[in-house]
Amino acid sequence: MNQPKEKIAMDTVIIMNDGLKQKMGILSFIPLLAFTLCFIYYLFAIKPVIAANDAGDHIGLTTQTSLHYNTIFILLAISGIIAATVLIYFIVHLARVKQISSAKKVQWIIFLTAFVPIALPIFWYYEISKEPARLVVYPNIE
Repeated sequence: MNQPKEKIAMDTVIIMNDGLKQKMGILSFIPLLAFTLCFIYYLFAIKPVIAANDAGDHIGLTTQTSLHYNTIFILLAISGIIAATVLIYFIVHLARVKQISSAKKVQWIIFLTAFVPIALPIFWYYEISKEPARLVVYPNIE
């Protein structure tokens, strides 16, 4: 008879040196930068309406938006993909950390998913930048 193998809890240690923390910090700002660039492009797209000082001209605003719709859509899609990728990376990192309680992990995940571009730098500042140099993590997510 085959007996079930006993799972042995193994700790994995990640060396969180300043270089890795800095790279994760830069990574956390990329989605915010991408969405900011989309917003700036949109402001340039509606510049004729803004220049006419006619913010109440909804038809003009809609016309200018529709003229640049494809570009705006592509830029927002790229920004969304970037944000989703970084979000998944940070959630996996968060789920693997042993020193954070499950309740706090759930709070962070809800906050991160609700406010992605702004929440990622906040999460990096409050959690990742303050992690110890030898971070004990679970070997994987189960």
